[in-house]
Amino acid sequence: MRSIHGRWGGVSTEVVVGQWVTRSKTNWKSTCVSCRWRCPPPDSGYQYSGRTRSIVRCKGEHEEPGMPRHEEGEAGPSPGAVGQEIMRLLTEQQSTDQDALIQYLPDALIDAYISRYGDTNTTTDSTDEDEEDINVFQTCLANAPSGEFQINSYSWRGLLFAPPMRCDLISTLQISEGRFMQRYFLVSQHGEEMIICLDFRLEETLKSQYRGIQVETNWFLHGMSGEPVHTYESILDNTIGPECVVEAQLNALKEENIEEVFMFASPRNKKIFDNDITQFEAMLRTSAYHSLLRHRESKILKSVQVSARKSILVVGIVAADGTKNAHVWVCTLQKPNNVWMVDAVNYLN
Repeated sequence: MRSIHGRWGGVSTEVVVGQWVTRSKTNWKSTCVSCRWRCPPPDSGYQYSGRTRSIVRCKGEHEEPGMPRHEEGEAGPSPGAVGQEIMRLLTEQQSTDQDALIQYLPDALIDAYISRYGDTNTTTDSTDEDEEDINVFQTCLANAPSGEFQINSYSWRGLLFAPPMRCDLISTLQISEGRFMQRYFLVSQHGEEMIICLDFRLEETLKSQYRGIQVETNWFLHGMSGEPVHTYESILDNTIGPECVVEAQLNALKEENIEEVFMFASPRNKKIFDNDITQFEAMLRTSAYHSLLRHRESKILKSVQVSARKSILVVGIVAADGTKNAHVWVCTLQKPNNVWMVDAVNYLN
């Protein structure tokens, strides 16, 4: 088993290879995409990025003579252990310090990152004070090739943009010999309750060793998706997310319950209509929005988590007369109660 633990820049870093453990005072700053080790600094003779938290490719030979190595074909940690370590890191670390998780991503995501951004992100004139950290882990997820990684707005909101307040393992399932899933009950930093599912696949990967490389099998993260704990309700509560709020408002529009529709509008939205529900209703009956009232069907086509406090949802509508159109909901997290409300609804031509 090989794992890396530690923090960036000149601190004691624990390296585990099999049963061998050592702590060394180094300045390891980056994650090698070839062997998934944190690579030594430039004076060690390795290719290195001058910027912290970046992806590089080393020249191999990380291990020194006499260090214990895997036997050929030996598997890495179990999927259950990998999943719990990922959730531990996401729960305990800040969202800007997630690069230790890169080692659990499949090669396709890392190769896509390198293809788009290059091996290094060097800035020669920057200092520690003015250099902005790059979250490579989140960048890899955001630019994952189609079909290679499944992630939705729940995961961004509940895990990635901010560490959750609570995270409990509720079930595990071995789908096949090479696929494993874990489900967690999670309470986000703002109180939203959700279920997060991690999807792991067993894959072969190349591992660097002294004077050569070998092939080993390891479990890699291929999906991180979420779903609500609660179905939509006609209430405003911090335990429900923007998807549930939009579903509730859509249900009110379908029933032409104007008061309830108005209830889900944010203070900023209501201010546009001088907090007057009559003006709000007049807007709903204009040509751009009248198809929402008494509509036949509605479906959230896409949900994008822009930031920890802003979400954009595209909704398909089948109007009462059978015509089809789409609208874009903009939801924001309102202070001080951390309740999601609707800031705007725009007709999509």
